Amino acid sequence: MHHTKLKVKPETSAKRERKLSQLPVVIDILFEIFIHLQPSDLINIMYSSKAFRTLLSLRVSQFLWKAARLNVPDFPDCPADLSEIQYAKLAFDPHCYRCGMETRNHPHWVVRARFCNACLKVVLVPIAKTPQSRQLLNIVGVVVLTIGKQRCSKSYFCEPQVKRLSRLLEQPNKNRRICPSWAEAERKLRNIKKHAELCVEWEAKAQRLHKEQIEHIKRTRIADIRLKLTERGMSEAVANLDQIAFENHILVKAAIPLTDSTWKIIKQPLMDWLHEQEALRLAILVLNNYQTTHPDSPLPCIEDFVALKEVQAVFKAPSTIPISEKSFGDVAGLVEGWNRSAHPERANQ
Repeated sequence: MHHTKLKVKPETSAKRERKLSQLPVVIDILFEIFIHLQPSDLINIMYSSKAFRTLLSLRVSQFLWKAARLNVPDFPDCPADLSEIQYAKLAFDPHCYRCGMETRNHPHWVVRARFCNACLKVVLVPIAKTPQSRQLLNIVGVVVLTIGKQRCSKSYFCEPQVKRLSRLLEQPNKNRRICPSWAEAERKLRNIKKHAELCVEWEAKAQRLHKEQIEHIKRTRIADIRLKLTERGMSEAVANLDQIAFENHILVKAAIPLTDSTWKIIKQPLMDWLHEQEALRLAILVLNNYQTTHPDSPLPCIEDFVALKEVQAVFKAPSTIPISEKSFGDVAGLVEGWNRSAHPERANQ
């Protein structure tokens, strides 16, 4: 029995737009939220589900991408060769254009793409090894990379672009300048280069501002933590501590503003660490002071001194209890006890 296969026509963009207009009012609320977001936020939302990907890819949604772009300070206008969504993904989507893997590499603005290190080795070809490279320089963007310990700069073509535009090289030399497609390719590359320069300047400025913001957050967090510890009577311990060690502590150096909830989490472990550092400083101090007044007396190293149970009691005391040199009690007795334990033959003499 013969079965006739039904052919289902794919939906046109017009049909999708008509369906979109019939969706509930919640779409209007989403749009109202979306226009206040950054392009990176829209990209993350688009990747979160198929529904959002469809919604944000529609032609009628392009105004959302433009609104998001305008929320980025000093971001260059969208160029004529890219749509708003293409421009947003080029600038803010940290995924390789070839393999889709996430990468920390910046976009190569002049070739309108971003590649991971593995794909760079595949898609970039040295200009010197490219046939007819002199002619291609007029129509194909150049990627400049700094390579090696000597920081040498090398220039490359993007192979997919070379393949796409190589047909223009088949035009007779005398006709290239008057060939509409060749002239259009030259004009397009000039515009891309100008726009790429603006993007590089914006990117450098954005990175500098981001770094300054991070440093400001860190400095504010350190100052807030100092204030919190001072309020709990640990100002002297903080002042006596090596400041680089304090500021580089994992609980202190994070580039996250200090909130009440964060402080509740880090307060006790930070105070315990500070108490331990202050106890160690004082242990070294009392041992050195004893050595000054008893130069001929055998002394334990700081590790052995700290291991004494009387000294351990100081370390294990609650961090809320202030400690001082007097907290170690009779240092002479501690040293003599260590001598008897470490050198029993002397005690028997």
